[in-house]
Amino acid sequence: MERPRIPLREGLEHRLSKRVAVTIPARLCWSGGSVRCETRNLSEGGVFVVVDPTLPARADLKFEVTLPGTMGSLTIPVEVRWVREGLPGRSAEELPAGCGLRFLSLAPGQREHIRQFVVPRESIGPGDDGPEGSD
Repeated sequence: MERPRIPLREGLEHRLSKRVAVTIPARLCWSGGSVRCETRNLSEGGVFVVVDPTLPARADLKFEVTLPGTMGSLTIPVEVRWVREGLPGRSAEELPAGCGLRFLSLAPGQREHIRQFVVPRESIGPGDDGPEGSD
């Protein structure tokens, strides 16, 4: 007997790359402005950042970060995939306000730079810092 398929909720996607928990200072930039943020998890497909979630809707949003133990910074075009507001009764450390960002285009060197940082670290599972599909 064939098992019924349960469709994913609209907007959710299966993660295609390993995601690791990591806290690193970073910056989100756009023409005319920028804001400091802090990563909570990272993969080759995207990143969750703790930031004021009222980011401007911009096509020119870029994520800037220097990964620990590596040389040089990365500047990657991103799109906001989802936003998490602070939740009543939950501490900022437990579930911080922020957003899931998807990398729009990685140069081959950037992808390898992230891969070399992510691969030796322990993977985290879905739900640890937001919905599936943020990367």
